[in-house]
Amino acid sequence: MINRDEVVFCTDVKKIHEFAKSTDLGTVVAIAKNRHTPAGTLDMLTKHFSIVVRHEVAKHPNTDEVTLKRLLTDKDMLVRDYAKRSLEKLVK
Repeated sequence: MINRDEVVFCTDVKKIHEFAKSTDLGTVVAIAKNRHTPAGTLDMLTKHFSIVVRHEVAKHPNTDEVTLKRLLTDKDMLVRDYAKRSLEKLVK
């Protein structure tokens, strides 16, 4: 069992990436929200089945422009909307 605080407050990039591969949805959502999650891991999470995870990726300040542009074509309308808003913030 993964300690939720360990996930939420994790700053180790390797551990964050491993946590992102978890089958526990709560763990993956926490990683998608973690301010230390790097762009590469967030990019990986764009393929996650959960729209909650993809919402968090689209809103995350570390998500890069290429990833946000890909999320503009996500099947979920809110993911697309969050990605659009995040992209608009990047270009300001």
